[in-house]
Amino acid sequence: ENSNETSTSSKNSLSKSDNKIIELSSEEGISKVLNEFHNSPLGAHQGVMRTYHRLKKFYYFPKMLQCIKKFISKCDSCQRNKIGRQNKLPMTITTTSKKPFEKIFLDIVGPMKETSSGNKYILTCQDDLSKFSIAIPLENQEVETIARAFVKYFICCYGTPDIILTDQGSNFKSDLLKRICKLLRIEKIQTSAYHPQSNGALERSHRTLGEYLRNFTNGDSIDWDIWLPCAMFSYNSTPHTSSNYMPFKLLYGCRPNIPSSLQTNLDVVYNYDDYVSDLRNKLQTSYAIAKNNLIEEKQKSKHYYDKNSKQITFNVGDLVLLKNESRTKLEPLWTG
Repeated sequence: ENSNETSTSSKNSLSKSDNKIIELSSEEGISKVLNEFHNSPLGAHQGVMRTYHRLKKFYYFPKMLQCIKKFISKCDSCQRNKIGRQNKLPMTITTTSKKPFEKIFLDIVGPMKETSSGNKYILTCQDDLSKFSIAIPLENQEVETIARAFVKYFICCYGTPDIILTDQGSNFKSDLLKRICKLLRIEKIQTSAYHPQSNGALERSHRTLGEYLRNFTNGDSIDWDIWLPCAMFSYNSTPHTSSNYMPFKLLYGCRPNIPSSLQTNLDVVYNYDDYVSDLRNKLQTSYAIAKNNLIEEKQKSKHYYDKNSKQITFNVGDLVLLKNESRTKLEPLWTG
């Protein structure tokens, strides 16, 4: 029986060791096993390490991990149906504003649990330089609702920004919002498709907002809109990690009065001209420092991001796959 097994294994370029792990010695045998463990329905097109750890329980062949990497890197189905984590392009550092509300970011959070006031969404607006943010509860995310809220709660309170940056959402690509921007002479731009990191600061503030609301609604999320003003005051009166300044102070030139500081008399006696001159100097200095701090933070982010990035050069005639923008849920992510 043993000699017959050896003869059969030899014929198929396979040999079985004492621990029942089969050693493969031919390219044909290796290719067959890789197909079975990766391409078959039971292989499920799993990644390199999962395929390797599963395969090594049954088989062995020289440079096993290297062969698996090479095999999977050429898998057409994986290229079309998986989100690529390889070949990240180096980060491009965005420009930094020179003054508050030169550029602002807009986004929508939700849907959330409907409150007793009927609100399910939040319109968030954040200034690029100061990071000063406001959050407006909305009943829906219809274009007209967003436009009215933006005009009423932002423009009528803070004036018109020079530039508005939004994501690729259809509610921000509407003709109504475009007409409002044209009327008010606001330049409207959008984040790059599939690259929301350019709106990353606002996304991080969303996480902070979510943490605040979870802490203070105590699981009863139907009143989260009541807590929004307090959440934003807390955010705006806390030094931002990128600029090292309170957003409130960068915008208004002074710290906000909070209950603990009201007990101490911090008044300084000015005449009118001295106060205006001093405020102007403080704001100009603060803007310059904040801008430098933001630029340094962006450069640090780029440094860490680029460690895992790779510059890709395409030439005319190269075969590439394109993002399938109109796909249904189970259609391939990439076409070509």
